[in-house]
Amino acid sequence: MKKTTLILSSSLFALCAMATVDISGLELSKLPAAVNGAYSITTDTYGETPAGRYVFEADDLTYVHRRNGARHLGSDVIIDTNGKTGIQFVSDANVPHFGEIYNKVGYNYFGFNGVQFVGGGEISIEATDQATPVWLGAMTFDNVTANMNLGDYVLKTGTNQITIKNGSTLNWNATSPTLMWSQSTGKYSESTSQTQFISSGSLRNTLNMMNGALTYIEGVGDVLLNICTGSDLIDLKFDESLGDDIIMYNNNNDGLYSNGRVHSEAGRKITYMSALENKAALRLLIGTGDGTYVFDFDGEMAGGVGQVGNADKFTVEIASGRNITMRSRYATNSSHLILHENAVLTSLPTTNTSATTGNNHAANLTMKNGSQLIMNAGFRFRGGEINGDIFVNGTGRNSAAKNADDFTFGFYGGNFVFGENATLTQAYQSNGVDNWTYITKYGDGTIDTTKITTNSAKGSINLGNKLTIARGTVFVMNSTDAYILGSGEAWQATSQATSIFNFTDYFNPAGTEDFHTRFEINAANNIGAFSFDVARVLEIAFGEDGSLVLGEETGEFFNSLRGNYLVENCILIDGLAFEQLKVYDVSEEDLEKYFSVIDSELYKLDIKAVDGEANAFWVNAVAVPEPAEWALIFGAIALGFIAYRRRK
Repeated sequence: MKKTTLILSSSLFALCAMATVDISGLELSKLPAAVNGAYSITTDTYGETPAGRYVFEADDLTYVHRRNGARHLGSDVIIDTNGKTGIQFVSDANVPHFGEIYNKVGYNYFGFNGVQFVGGGEISIEATDQATPVWLGAMTFDNVTANMNLGDYVLKTGTNQITIKNGSTLNWNATSPTLMWSQSTGKYSESTSQTQFISSGSLRNTLNMMNGALTYIEGVGDVLLNICTGSDLIDLKFDESLGDDIIMYNNNNDGLYSNGRVHSEAGRKITYMSALENKAALRLLIGTGDGTYVFDFDGEMAGGVGQVGNADKFTVEIASGRNITMRSRYATNSSHLILHENAVLTSLPTTNTSATTGNNHAANLTMKNGSQLIMNAGFRFRGGEINGDIFVNGTGRNSAAKNADDFTFGFYGGNFVFGENATLTQAYQSNGVDNWTYITKYGDGTIDTTKITTNSAKGSINLGNKLTIARGTVFVMNSTDAYILGSGEAWQATSQATSIFNFTDYFNPAGTEDFHTRFEINAANNIGAFSFDVARVLEIAFGEDGSLVLGEETGEFFNSLRGNYLVENCILIDGLAFEQLKVYDVSEEDLEKYFSVIDSELYKLDIKAVDGEANAFWVNAVAVPEPAEWALIFGAIALGFIAYRRRK
């Protein structure tokens, strides 16, 4: 069907030609009398459609509603497809006095006001070129496949409600009604009411938006206007005729509320926009597909963002400069969340009212310069590039099976990169929860660990609660002293030099026992202490400009190396390290016990006291001489001995 539009401006409406159905070639029989309240449709038929049940007895039949006066089809009209296909219900109603719609007092029209389409068959709803626009009030589609092909030839007097139930599929090829009658002015004017799609029962239903549903909004373009899916039982899909860029546009005071499952394929972008500030009222629930969803509005969302049984990777973007508040959580294991420059996204809930209320999560996170993510509950994600500000002000539980909150911020596996402008601030929580890094073992045996690279400023990652560090976690420190760990804990960290890095297994899947924790240090850094709270091996490697001072500022509070699992050879140096690792308040004997090298054929441990500091040692890894070098050494010793004998 050809796409048509209704062009809106501040004071002018123009009805474009509707793509209509031609019934001139049909031989129409007059509607027969009802038998026990039912009309049996056996041939192509016309009538004024009085109350009753209309039962189609064969495929490919057409029923034409023909009336010259107002006649709404209410709930007492039931169109029974009776399992048949190719059925057409055609409006040929030409209501007098519609005419010049701007100056008429009193109005007449034909419309749907409760009509039911039932029966397990397939039906198309059309209109002829002489029909006046059709009023959409209320309709029910019950266990049918229906094609709503009215294009822009619709009007209304209030919010219309479309019920889809019992496994129905509705292909919606009609615009949201854009003309509305006003009793007070006696005129038709621009409508900003919603088209609400709701559902009932337990079976899922499908709503396919077609290109005939597009309305043209001046300055915006072709949009799906004021579409509201009010039920999780509705799968909202988009026909390929709509193209790859779809705008869901709101100019209705009730907002763009969406409770249905939205499905979008790869390469398709759906943009949510609102003409009214603080009237987005959106709740986005993702079904399947790996499309992109863009929030390009300011204001408060009635809900949050979630997904249902979706293994695909999709993208949610907050447009540049937008400020959005969600009244519910951001909960999508499969999403890539992108905050563009100066965008702000806030999630409101601060406590759990159900098992996972505070569990905000995403697959990946990208934050551009100036962006802010404010989570007033727990938050975890699987890697990303951060150049904005993250604030975590609450707690969550990682699973509905948990009986209490168990985390505040989680590095949930993957590769995290904190850029020069990045910050992460986690407000201390007194309910005993921690921050953590994570290691995951998937069903196919693959293992996902956590890697955190810091290029950010000193003190830019400030965690009020302690950080428990999983097996396999890698810290790449490209900047100086980026972390403050435990600013609200008993040790009251004020810098990385007074922070404790706790090695603890929040989750320890079988088969990960040999995964080490690793620090790659490429800039000057200070750390308060390493705490071995579980059996763990720590690797340390130094770049050319890297150095680490351990325990210089914490000696009066706790040891630089601590924990019940501080055992022999639990710290391994990878590669060369000469006067790059300084350790305070540990005896030389204990250092020789705890430290070793990864490759003993190339390197050996060399511990030296730091000149002028009684309680500090350099822990070095120096090269082991090659065999040829040993020959030279022994040769030099032998020559020296011979010379000595000769002098004697």
